[in-house]
Amino acid sequence: MVESKVRIFVVRPWKATGSAIPLRLLEDDGPVGTLFAGHYLCWEVPPRRITLTTAGASGNWFEQGDAPAPPLALDLKSGRSYYVQAAVDFGGGWHDTLQAVDAETGEKLLAVARPPDSVPGEGCAR
Repeated sequence: MVESKVRIFVVRPWKATGSAIPLRLLEDDGPVGTLFAGHYLCWEVPPRRITLTTAGASGNWFEQGDAPAPPLALDLKSGRSYYVQAAVDFGGGWHDTLQAVDAETGEKLLAVARPPDSVPGEGCAR
């Protein structure tokens, strides 16, 4: 990683509940990618404050009622990596969640996750 950049990992651990529902990740309301259970997304950005959220339901029959995640603000510092755990849970309806986690937890999640089948741009190697 370039010292003037920040690396962001968003990991969605495998969980049977909600696994068929894609999680569409947004950074500052712009698309980052689609995350499926057992996979992760990774990208690099300049240091700044960003907000991550999700797009919620796309209208497919199995996604009806999928609510987007509440915004997660991150103050990104140069040369660091940030880890976020993502999920699609059920409790009064489907809803997406995003939670910042520490590096140790993030690395444990990454150890059993796979990269997406395709990543826009270069992505980033671990």
